[in-house]
Amino acid sequence: MFLLSKSNITFTQLHLSVYIANRIALSKHKSFSSFITKLSIAATALSVATMIVALAILYGFNASITNKIYNCWGHIRVRSYTPIQNGITDDDYVLSNDTLEKNIRQLPSVKTIQSYATKSTLVSSGSAFDALLIKGVPANYDSTNFGLYIKQGRWMHYNDSTFSKEIIISTHLANDLQLSLGSKLNLYFLNKETEKTRAKNVTVVGIYKTDMDEFDNNYIIGDLNLIRNINYWDSTQIGGYEIYLNNTEDIEKTNNLINEKLGSTLQSRTIYSEYPNVFDWLRLLDTNKYLLLIIIGVVATINLITFLIVLVLERIKMIGVLKSLGNSNGAIQQIFIYHTLLIGTIGTIIGALLGLLLCYIQQQYQLLTFSNTEAYSLSVIPIQVLWWHVPLVCLGTLLICSIMLSIPALLIKKISPTSALKY
Repeated sequence: MFLLSKSNITFTQLHLSVYIANRIALSKHKSFSSFITKLSIAATALSVATMIVALAILYGFNASITNKIYNCWGHIRVRSYTPIQNGITDDDYVLSNDTLEKNIRQLPSVKTIQSYATKSTLVSSGSAFDALLIKGVPANYDSTNFGLYIKQGRWMHYNDSTFSKEIIISTHLANDLQLSLGSKLNLYFLNKETEKTRAKNVTVVGIYKTDMDEFDNNYIIGDLNLIRNINYWDSTQIGGYEIYLNNTEDIEKTNNLINEKLGSTLQSRTIYSEYPNVFDWLRLLDTNKYLLLIIIGVVATINLITFLIVLVLERIKMIGVLKSLGNSNGAIQQIFIYHTLLIGTIGTIIGALLGLLLCYIQQQYQLLTFSNTEAYSLSVIPIQVLWWHVPLVCLGTLLICSIMLSIPALLIKKISPTSALKY
């Protein structure tokens, strides 16, 4: 008779163990064992589904926030060199350089490079005022990324002979100043060189909302030529460059390569350096992500341990009978090992399907929302399921089940047939 390696369990005994485990696990009779089995499957499925959904939300949240920052400001910015590192340069300018732009575009990780400028302005509508920054972008600006956040209206139309008198404002400004599409505004600018104030009349053609207070509460979008006109710049002067990459993993490496191409009057900085507080906050969320998974894993482990102990104790009489008939501890242990694996496998499959279903429902119908968009910079709870999430959670769950299989062996060895039959 064929013997299993490192054990005295015969093939027949193994077959018997599988048969008994199936009878216990899949029995349609209402019994305590059947109830405990179903409860354990449900608990395992819930743990797996929770881990999949939690990972999807955490990764989705991180990706949504970072993508908003990238879409608004790019991955890397090139500006004039300043000893004091600050997020905004107002009247500083650099000269557009076709050779530099070409060299940067040739870097394999660079998707596009675009010029921009910023300028402080006082927005007036009737008797209401608000101090903001206008971000000027040229006619060849790729508005695809930022266009995702335009809730009403359209992108600006440019004027070849002069500057566009159209602007895009945030919903925050629209609500504060009671503005809508087609509203006329006065923009007041202070020129630091002449110390004179200049006013420009503009029209609102679009209203955006990124849900990022740092951007929505401070910026309007206009024509780069408008800022040139206010600052008395010529067509070669810009505030700096925004550089967009194909892969965010290349930001630091690409930033170093760009800095090597710049002269002493220019500096290249990653978006991480421009907004360190935001990215430090996101890194803290990553730490919480692992802590959450550990907690869920511990709960799942405790659930499985409890199930195994209860199952063995509830089947003490059966264990005594099998031992009295000559079955070894290993053969009896196989019953509970197979039973545990069966529960773990069924629970993992159900949990994976349930988790993916919940993620799909949230992605399609956006049922769950944030009550405080100002705190989270998002209105809808985002979902992003990475391809390795599901197999990682499933394999982790089955690994925990495998580790816990040593518990039945310890309990079964201590059970004697005489005491078990009296139980």
